[in-house]
Amino acid sequence: MNITATSGAGAMLAAATASNDITIKDGFIADPRVVDKRVVELEHGAMTKVDAIVLHQTDSSTMNLDHAKADGIGAHFYIEKDGTIYQTARLDQSVYSVGKIRSRCDDAHTCSKDEKTAIDKIMQSKASYGSKVKELNTHEQAKAYPDRYPTNGDSIAIEVVGKFDVKTKLFERPTAEQTESLKWLTKALANHYHLDLQSDVFRHADISYKQADEAKGLVFQ
Repeated sequence: MNITATSGAGAMLAAATASNDITIKDGFIADPRVVDKRVVELEHGAMTKVDAIVLHQTDSSTMNLDHAKADGIGAHFYIEKDGTIYQTARLDQSVYSVGKIRSRCDDAHTCSKDEKTAIDKIMQSKASYGSKVKELNTHEQAKAYPDRYPTNGDSIAIEVVGKFDVKTKLFERPTAEQTESLKWLTKALANHYHLDLQSDVFRHADISYKQADEAKGLVFQ
């Protein structure tokens, strides 16, 4: 969004929009770039600390909040193809978006010997794969961030509208407008919550059990 202004209120608006400083009032970003489209069904209890941002893609050609209203699963923000940013949940509320997390130290090959033994015991048991994933998630959630990946309880979720191609196993790449909005929103949230863009922003597929390409094509900095 380009705003041309030279003085008065217009100049103040242009400066605020161009910067990455945001004001959050009653859980919502007060900025002309962000449209309030709250879905109360998405809010699942107080989120008292924000440790990270998790990027998602919708597997749809446009934003559709009907499923969110029905099953309560979704994100704090959606970015449409024209770059419009919709805020759908308060930032002081957790949303159901991440799902079950993998082991961060196991992925990075940095587990202690005892921790590696504990994880292997879970994943090599005779239980069903679903049961093992559930048990590992419980094991990981007992850890403090950043020893684990972010969870629903301490992360802000951003969904970028984009369709998944079942033949190629790839998600639609974002439009230029989506990329511009995602960069602004991610940096603004990181600044506000004192997050590191290098280490506290995650793609959904990198932390949970999702399609490998989800969010891989998103550029946020």
